[in-house]
Amino acid sequence: MNFAGKPDGISVEGLLKVNKTVLRGVCHSSDCFMMIHRVYNVVGTWPALSETCLLVPKGLVKVSHKGVHNLQGGRRKRSLLPKVGRRDRIPNGWRKTKVVALLKPGKDPKVPKSYRPISLLCILYQLYERMIMARMSLTVEENLTPDQAGFRPGRSTYLSRLQKNGLPQGSVLAPTLFNIYTNDQPEFDRTHRFIYADDLCLATQSTSFNAIETRLTDALSSLTNYYTENSLNANPSKTQVCAFHLNNHQANTKLEIIWNDQPLKYDEHPVYLGVTLDRTLSFSQHAMNVKAKVAARNSLLRKLANSNWGADPKTLRTTALALSYCTAEYSSAVWARSCHAKKVDAELNNACRIVTGQLRPTTLPLLYRTAGIAPPDIRRQTHGSTEKHKQKTDLRHPLFDHSYPRARLKSRKSFRTVESVQPDQAASHRLELWNTWDNTTNEAIQPPKEQLSSGRELQRKDWVTLNRARAKVGKTASTLHKWKLRPNSECPCGNQNQTMVHILSECTEGPHCTDQDLRDCTDAAQAWITHWRDKI
Repeated sequence: MNFAGKPDGISVEGLLKVNKTVLRGVCHSSDCFMMIHRVYNVVGTWPALSETCLLVPKGLVKVSHKGVHNLQGGRRKRSLLPKVGRRDRIPNGWRKTKVVALLKPGKDPKVPKSYRPISLLCILYQLYERMIMARMSLTVEENLTPDQAGFRPGRSTYLSRLQKNGLPQGSVLAPTLFNIYTNDQPEFDRTHRFIYADDLCLATQSTSFNAIETRLTDALSSLTNYYTENSLNANPSKTQVCAFHLNNHQANTKLEIIWNDQPLKYDEHPVYLGVTLDRTLSFSQHAMNVKAKVAARNSLLRKLANSNWGADPKTLRTTALALSYCTAEYSSAVWARSCHAKKVDAELNNACRIVTGQLRPTTLPLLYRTAGIAPPDIRRQTHGSTEKHKQKTDLRHPLFDHSYPRARLKSRKSFRTVESVQPDQAASHRLELWNTWDNTTNEAIQPPKEQLSSGRELQRKDWVTLNRARAKVGKTASTLHKWKLRPNSECPCGNQNQTMVHILSECTEGPHCTDQDLRDCTDAAQAWITHWRDKI
């Protein structure tokens, strides 16, 4: 929503003056908000935010979302927040916070630092922050350093989607105030900065380990002075160092850097913004970690598939895309061209098997068709193509107009080789690649299409039987004999080999149906399913 432009008569210098004189350590104080209220006149923006009150979480103050929303048009609503600004005081009730402590993954529950505090603020307090944010956002965005990516439009995520539930927790304005306060962090010669909110990554390149250690040590020394002058506390215990190179003779060489009289930990597999890095940037460890995460989510999906509630095919497919595929494709534009990316495909194939009920011998092209989900490699390739288009056209992208270095290894396929595709053409591009990749012919299964085929309204057991018949792979006597679960492959009708093709068109023990019947899920197909659903 676009509420207002720059406030009249306010300069960037004035805003930065507010930054250093008031924001110093009081980003949640009444003085901070009152000064910004006077600088950015927020009176009159309430009507534009009438819908926003339904999007913020409820804190300790017992004011419901509907209660605020129903004030629309009333005198009390129009006068409430202006009175707060005129009195130069935030109500005490607004400043009370409900804090929920969540244990960080892989941390010791007995250590207090292992928990992440989640603050649930008062609804009216967050609404007031949104009104201030609507007035100051344009002024702030134009003057923040391009190295800062945290909580900024077009920089924080690789996909944008309207969030109807608002922020899950915490302050709306505080992240932006922090970006303003730390906007003048020192820059360094031959050292790049990558900033995401309060996380700072320093990167430098040299042919000597000693040169790298010297540059980083000097940069950290400058940062120490900056943090001291601005009342910020650095945490060397959480700071890690890592060297990226292809020199196997120095694979065990570690950077030795000391910050504030404390040696920094050398981590061979640092995690930056959810991506696990390694010395050669092969993303091998990251692929293994993602595979383990997807396997855990497949366990939840498997529980849902085995229950009576929610086990319809559409629900399972949506859950698989939200849980398994979303995790597997996070930042895939970065690591999709790695030879280790296919390690994740095994668990994504299992997710498709859970959705469709197909057995493991089912070929992958038929599995993807019945699930209505494109192959993982094609999905990752499309994600990279849309990110490439964003990098070439979006001025806010960190790599916009970036000059790529000379390619060194033919075996490495960098981001520069990716084809650009517009985001609104991603679906058609993905379908085109899928049709080119899939050369199988099976009249019982729909052609490549990103939706479930006919029969998706059937119950779980009937849906599984239908898909196994379409793929011609089921628990027939022939299959069980190959698995050494039966002494022979004989059919009860007397045929020596009970295959799926046999029971579909030849077996005298039940009804028959054609591939077209299976594809359209006709009455003949449903009669066949009813007879064989407990047997295959």
